[in-house]
Amino acid sequence: MQQKDLMEWMCQQTGYKCEYVDMPDEELTKWWLDHGLPTDMATGDFSQLPMKLCIGDAICCGEMLGNGSMNSVSDTVEKLTGRKPTSYQEYLLKYKDIFPKPE
Repeated sequence: MQQKDLMEWMCQQTGYKCEYVDMPDEELTKWWLDHGLPTDMATGDFSQLPMKLCIGDAICCGEMLGNGSMNSVSDTVEKLTGRKPTSYQEYLLKYKDIFPKPE
């Protein structure tokens, strides 16, 4: 899966129309700062966010998606928790109410 695939899936779920724009980390960091995402977990204000997420997390996840690190599947979650892992679709659909809406 790539970032563009994830964005397209989210748009299919909501009907929201958007365009994927690949940005260098520095530009994306500035964009996140301008949109209120905290820079770190220790001092960030997460009161307006649906989950604790900081810029470093977002950049790291994007990098991992981009370089294929999230393509492998293992049974580690099941071994550690005793339950099957949740797909990214199932997980994200829990937050569907905060996805962008069609204009």
